[in-house]
Amino acid sequence: MPLRPHISPFLPVLLFCVVLASCGSGKKSTQKSFPVSAVNDTPGADTTGLPVNHYFNIEMKPDNTVWYQPVAPVIRSRPLKVEIPVKENLSVAIRQFEEMYPGIKKAFFIKGHKDAPYALFESVVQALKENNIYNYHLSTSNDQ
Repeated sequence: MPLRPHISPFLPVLLFCVVLASCGSGKKSTQKSFPVSAVNDTPGADTTGLPVNHYFNIEMKPDNTVWYQPVAPVIRSRPLKVEIPVKENLSVAIRQFEEMYPGIKKAFFIKGHKDAPYALFESVVQALKENNIYNYHLSTSNDQ
């Protein structure tokens, strides 16, 4: 069986478009062209991940203590223990972190332990609410 060259069915359409575009009618186009915007920034929720450099880690440990660690490009401290009363002291630490970086996007992370009582978790959430923070990332694990 002899080999036949395969011609795409779109080739005649493509050739027709090329010939039509090259012929031109000699008239100038009356359509205006506008520059294309390089950035299309639409408002809405950020679902692209976590492009933040400032975040605040909160961890509930098995001994019913709460620890926090503020992280930013300038600071990276060791975890600090929250003294009792947890809600009030953690709220102050969060407020200080917010005041250090006003207008900068921040992320808040809570790491829970399976043996931590719910009252402890509720204190952490209340401290966030006192600072008008309602979006946070919660991480728990049964094998801790």
